[in-house]
Amino acid sequence: MSKSNVNCYKWRWDKADLWNYYLRTFQYLSAIDIPLYLLHMDSLGEISRLDIQTAIYCYYQSIVSALQDAAFIPKKRTSKLALSPSSCWND
Repeated sequence: MSKSNVNCYKWRWDKADLWNYYLRTFQYLSAIDIPLYLLHMDSLGEISRLDIQTAIYCYYQSIVSALQDAAFIPKKRTSKLALSPSSCWND
């Protein structure tokens, strides 16, 4: 397939429902369990280094997943060719 036959699209965040994105981001991030026990140095002696690293990694992955899921909201899909500087101002 030649490059000219491939349709490229970009998601238009300027046309998205940002209020919905902010609301979903708040909801998804609020649902994440924070590993607060990691903040207490006295309890860390009882936990292995691997368990600490795993807890941090899982917490990080939960945040990334929540942000990605919140970003998956309806956005206007526009052809990449339509995103020239002059066309963006005329939408």
